[in-house]
Amino acid sequence: MSSNIVRFFLWDLESKLVLCDTLSATALHAVREGILNSKVYVSGVGQFPESPQNILMFSDTHPNKLYPATITLSEKHVNLIKVTKLRIKYMQQLEAFVQKYVDKSCSPLEVEIHNYLPTQEFNINHPIVVEYSDILNIPAVEAYNDLKMRFDSYGLVKIKAFAYFEKFKKQLNQCDTESDAKAVLEKIYYEFYTAAALS
Repeated sequence: MSSNIVRFFLWDLESKLVLCDTLSATALHAVREGILNSKVYVSGVGQFPESPQNILMFSDTHPNKLYPATITLSEKHVNLIKVTKLRIKYMQQLEAFVQKYVDKSCSPLEVEIHNYLPTQEFNINHPIVVEYSDILNIPAVEAYNDLKMRFDSYGLVKIKAFAYFEKFKKQLNQCDTESDAKAVLEKIYYEFYTAAALS
């Protein structure tokens, strides 16, 4: 329901114009790194259930409220909004692709193991290891090694995915045209599929 939706806005500190908006905090913060003099604003829950159709801006008198833009947009403003919207579109695709890579590389149980087991306390005497050993009727050492391998494997997949996100985030933040962004997207697909085939 729209009442649970929170939107994230990127705005230009100089003009107070909203440059783009999205439901993804990750993608918006990534784009912000490539747009100088910009800031993130989080809307109140349900304040903007859908992406606004008008160009918005902040008011000097009400700094936490958005209004339809009251200034005449210069060519610089138009280009900045266009570039920012282009980047957020492709950054969201990058984020979705990285998440899909993590989801496909690990089973839901491996994710649960990684989320549940605290690294410091995970050892051969951990109750989970003992129970796993008993259920499978295998030695505790074998149970520990199996669980640790799954734990480590998921951690490595997440680190690899994060590294890819950082690499291509920087490239997308250099893009000013659709063709540039599409070229980066093609590199993303190629590298991910190559990495998946080799792993």
